[in-house]
Amino acid sequence: MSTTRVKRIALFTGVGIVAYLFFLALTLPASMLFRWVLPADGAVAVIAPQGTPWNGKAHQLQVNGAMLGRVSWSVHPWELFTGKLDYDLRVHGAATDLSGEAVLTPGGKIVVTNVHGPLDLTPALGWLHLPPDSATGRVIFDLDRFVMTDNHPTALIGRISVDHLHAQWPQPMDLGGYVATFTTDANGIIHGRAHDSGGPIDLDATVTVSKNGQYQCRGAMTARGNAAPGLKQALGFLGRTDNSGTTHFAFSGRLAI
Repeated sequence: MSTTRVKRIALFTGVGIVAYLFFLALTLPASMLFRWVLPADGAVAVIAPQGTPWNGKAHQLQVNGAMLGRVSWSVHPWELFTGKLDYDLRVHGAATDLSGEAVLTPGGKIVVTNVHGPLDLTPALGWLHLPPDSATGRVIFDLDRFVMTDNHPTALIGRISVDHLHAQWPQPMDLGGYVATFTTDANGIIHGRAHDSGGPIDLDATVTVSKNGQYQCRGAMTARGNAAPGLKQALGFLGRTDNSGTTHFAFSGRLAI
């Protein structure tokens, strides 16, 4: 057999193997993607995925035990040649309609951009270790960039707001709306500033989050004249109240997803 013929056979064989692997990748079930990307005991789970890793949907997206709604995804195919998985995502439910783009890198870093839309407040209550029926409202995301590295937030740029906030516990009362704006400095420290957007509480607060997930929050809030009778007393449990009726608070902890 001539050398030219051997090379031709090897070329066709190589092309055939590549084509077979490409076809196999296109037809992999979506569950294979999530077994690879998401740890079995992790905080994020995709329930009943259908389709392929490149285009599909799932019955529920679960984060820290809270069901956020149905999720659908589609990959940007040309990004595969860079070794990244770049997805358009949408999460939608009864009171949730979030969309954005997520990039998964081989090192495990997750970069989420252009996140917009409302999220029902109920799932977030569990993340704050509050009873699921303690409040109602909406969280509205308008984020340019959010980065997770080793299960910790390492960058956050954009705005998160809460509206139609209504407490059910310890007693029913309207709490108004609030807005927090976030930036990230050159050292990877996240800085946030929060204030009220009208309602019974005058709020001014700051928060910082370090690269290892440690956070500190400080601020002051005052019940306005239209506040419910029990609100001023409730604020007193959150910090130190001075002679002017302003409650000063500070708390810290560690974020991990």
